[in-house]
Amino acid sequence: MTGTSRPDVSLDVTCAERLVAVLLPLMRQLSVEAEAAGGDGLTMAQFRLLAALVRRAYTAGELACHLGVAASTVTGLVAPLAKRGLVERGQDAADRRVVALRVTEHGLACYRQMEERVLLFLTGVFTGLPLETKQALLLGLNALDRAIGRQRHGAFNGHPDRW
Repeated sequence: MTGTSRPDVSLDVTCAERLVAVLLPLMRQLSVEAEAAGGDGLTMAQFRLLAALVRRAYTAGELACHLGVAASTVTGLVAPLAKRGLVERGQDAADRRVVALRVTEHGLACYRQMEERVLLFLTGVFTGLPLETKQALLLGLNALDRAIGRQRHGAFNGHPDRW
């Protein structure tokens, strides 16, 4: 049948609205927690960038794709971090023409301090929840993560700079 709407569309909208209602204050609180950790005045976007670089070195293009942002956004995030000694630009081991971005020891220490404070806050939130709720939440978060990955992959359609 053409023009038929899915019966669960209203539930999709309700879920989306509820997620936004929870995420926005959560992101604000995480920013407060990160700042309280002495995060060197890092924004959440810079924190996310450091989190990626803690795991491995990236080129700017790879990092843009990983974070789901334009390459120019990565450049704008990296510049102040490099100036403050949290990130360094170096040559790629495989191709000396390629610039690899790496977290410095100071950047790693700053990230770990912020991560500890954020995890402490979130652990406190979860501590007050019943076991069944935490288990259901974990299942839901895992499903949401997979769905977001599928949506992002489709949204990129081979062009990460359009995300």
